[in-house]
Amino acid sequence: MTASVTEHLHHVNSVLGDAVVDDREAGIYRANRRIFTDEDIFELEMKHIFEATGSTSPTRARWRTPVTTSPPTSDGSRS
Repeated sequence: MTASVTEHLHHVNSVLGDAVVDDREAGIYRANRRIFTDEDIFELEMKHIFEATGSTSPTRARWRTPVTTSPPTSDGSRS
């Protein structure tokens, strides 16, 4: 059974509620690792950041220059 919208929002709020510690006086700046591993946060990022902006990594077919593994020779060309 899937979680209700209210449960989902409560979960996301609990994750984001302590996502960042910003204590300037003590010089403490931390990000809770949970924001990087939580599946609900990941899904929201995919939907609202990457899908909404079209910001994705290009597929290999869209790269303009071929990827080579050989190092350049002394004249700068690749073998």
